[in-house]
Formats: sequence, structure tokens, C-alpha cells
Amino acid sequence: MKIILIAYLCLITLIGILINVAVWLHPIDIHCVYKSAIRSTLFTAFLTMGSFMLSLMSMFMFSLKDKLFDDNEYKKLYIAKEKIVGKIDSIYSPLINISRLFLFCVMMCFMTSLSQFTVGLIDNCIASIFCLSISLATIILALYVLYNVWRNLEVWFCILLKDKAK
Repeated sequence: MKIILIAYLCLITLIGILINVAVWLHPIDIHCVYKSAIRSTLFTAFLTMGSFMLSLMSMFMFSLKDKLFDDNEYKKLYIAKEKIVGKIDSIYSPLINISRLFLFCVMMCFMTSLSQFTVGLIDNCIASIFCLSISLATIILALYVLYNVWRNLEVWFCILLKDKAK
């Protein structure tokens, strides 16, 4: 989890630098555009996205636990993987990791929304660039969560296909 936090902070910094360079190369008043058209949209978008991710997380975690991690076929795969790789923390460690990732994403969605009407109200170009950077980094984080959900669903679907073939 610490790695994801560090990567997230580095991503915010990198995006901020890229936006700064883009504004320097092609002079536009990014602050004026941000405060007149983007700030309120980002506030509501990330508030909605955080709420949606929170409800999706609770539904997804319980369904995945019941239908994938408690399945006998998954337990057989886990035992086979443990023989190859060695001792693995727990059969539920992927579920624990994705739930932590979901919670981090929900927290960052709400923090991004909050930053739009706290830091975003500062009448300064740097504050606007920071708010845009944190917004883009949170979108990338949400896409990473979606990728991890897809990977877990892919395992579940493979097990379902094996069960159907039997």
C-alpha cells in the first residue's frame, strides 16, 4: 500500500510539471479556465465517483468472497500455486489487497473533491495546476482499480468455465 501512495504522489508531481510545461509552451490562462469551467464539474464528479466506488466496493467484495475465494476450485488453484511459489500469506490476501486499493481510491476521490473547493478557491495558477494534477492522478488510480477488478473477475470466470466444462 505504501508503494501505491508513493506512486500516487509522484504521479501528482509529474502531472503538475507536465501541465506547467504545457502552459509555458502554449500560453493560456489555465487559472481562468479552471475557475470558470472546470472546478465545479470536478467537485461533483469526484464526489459522485467516490460514492459510487464505495457502494461498488461493498457489493464487489462480498460477492467476490462468496463466489470466488470460498469456491473449492479456487482453493485447489491456491494450493497448486503455493506448491510452486512457496508459502503465500493467505488465501484471502488478493481480496484484502483489492479492498485496501478500493478504500484508498475512495479516500482520494473524496480528497480530490474536497481540494476543488478548498485549494481550488485560492486565486493562484499553482493552486489550479495542483487541483488539475490531483484530479488526473485520481482518474489514473480509478483506472488501476478497474484493472485489478478485471483481473479478479478473469480468475472467477475461468473457474466458472471449468465448472461448466465438468
